[in-house]
Amino acid sequence: MRDVGEELHQRFDAVCENMEGAAAAHIARIYDIDMVEVRGVSNLVEDRIFENWNLGSAIKNCSKVVREILNGL
Repeated sequence: MRDVGEELHQRFDAVCENMEGAAAAHIARIYDIDMVEVRGVSNLVEDRIFENWNLGSAIKNCSKVVREILNGL
């Protein structure tokens, strides 16, 4: 799996990837609905070794941003 991440990094100069939000964004565009997606990054695109991911930090950072957005509404 690491080869896939390295290819994405080399090909697109990507540091992270997001596949799940693409479907939501696509549907929102079809129906002309505003949307925003907030994601916490747990690992760099090259590193697909799950044991190296930092899920706790990703969840903490994502939660912080969501609270800031909601407080600003």
